[in-house]
Amino acid sequence: MSNQGAVLILTGDYGAGHLRAAEALEHSLQQLYPHLPVQIVDVMSVTHPFFSPVSKYMYLRSIHHFPRTYGFLFRKTRQQGAISNTLKTIQKLGLRRLTSLIARIKPSAIVSTFPIAAGAVSMLKGAGLVNVPCMTVITDYTDHSYWLYPHTDRYLVGSSSVADRLRQLGIPSSRIEVTGIPVQSSFNSLLSKQDARKMFSLQADLPTIMIMGGGEGLVARDIGETIRSTHRFLKGGVQFIVVCGRNKKLHAELAELVHLNRIPALITGYTDHIAEFMAASDLLITKPGGLTSSEALAASLPMVLIHPLPGQEEDNAAYLTASGAALLVDELSELPLLLMGLLNSPNKLRQMKRRAHQASIPNSADVAAAAIIKQVANELIIS
Repeated sequence: MSNQGAVLILTGDYGAGHLRAAEALEHSLQQLYPHLPVQIVDVMSVTHPFFSPVSKYMYLRSIHHFPRTYGFLFRKTRQQGAISNTLKTIQKLGLRRLTSLIARIKPSAIVSTFPIAAGAVSMLKGAGLVNVPCMTVITDYTDHSYWLYPHTDRYLVGSSSVADRLRQLGIPSSRIEVTGIPVQSSFNSLLSKQDARKMFSLQADLPTIMIMGGGEGLVARDIGETIRSTHRFLKGGVQFIVVCGRNKKLHAELAELVHLNRIPALITGYTDHIAEFMAASDLLITKPGGLTSSEALAASLPMVLIHPLPGQEEDNAAYLTASGAALLVDELSELPLLLMGLLNSPNKLRQMKRRAHQASIPNSADVAAAAIIKQVANELIIS
């Protein structure tokens, strides 16, 4: 491998999950194969450098303000059809820039953690402009036509249920590997709960609830009132860790709320300490994004899921609740009573913790990295 070009990981910064998966893969590849160069590239910044910030803004606003429309489009394009084919045609724009990038890097393999990247690379391979292994990491517990392309050599998926669905769609088993969704190795070797709470000056003996909603901090508009009512309902016998991501407005509002109401809480913005926060926590309240969910599974952290986005988050929620690692609430008003029941039921929490561990694939990023190297090695043997 030392004489081969870099592994090129193409990702997209539409929500933090695609990028976090890419970074986890990069870390594992560098740890396992130190002589192999790895390069992460935001595909949209290459193919659409001027339109990318606008399209990202439009995407985030659409899922926040028009989730039902997003869900409708997701369902209508799950299978190949006129709409999905039209959307895929748009991917042809900007391919010349991506072709130039690949020619300059001369990678030994291309890995996509973003569906637009997967489609673009498949088009280039089909046109004979790429002749290296091309792999796709599906970063949700779902299948969808926007991930699936004829010239993808291998799909790395999060669960056996996704693998089964891909086989039902006609993708041969030889092109599918269940690796788990790649998460950083820190989630597989957590601090003890006591050490993690001490690290952040949290009270050692209080049940701890973590709340997060991805890199953009899209949790729920009224999460502050939920924190306040939960604190009152549990008579102060709880503390919170709230990760607001890049949502500065939410951060400021919650910081003021917990100060005025004397609620023991750690309020933070975008952070690299998610693994340590999970280690300190007894329970996670979150939207069911693919990466956040996978990190919680790796940390054996029970989840309560709120406001899943119609589409992939609903599919993630279905997988997580079926596994027994998570519960889903329809209304935030249900949370205080549910949380009291869980925190007063150690056996239930232990069972959910055990189910989370069972649903996780240990060292998923290492497993995925090994699958990538195996694919490259097989290609070299065949060629």
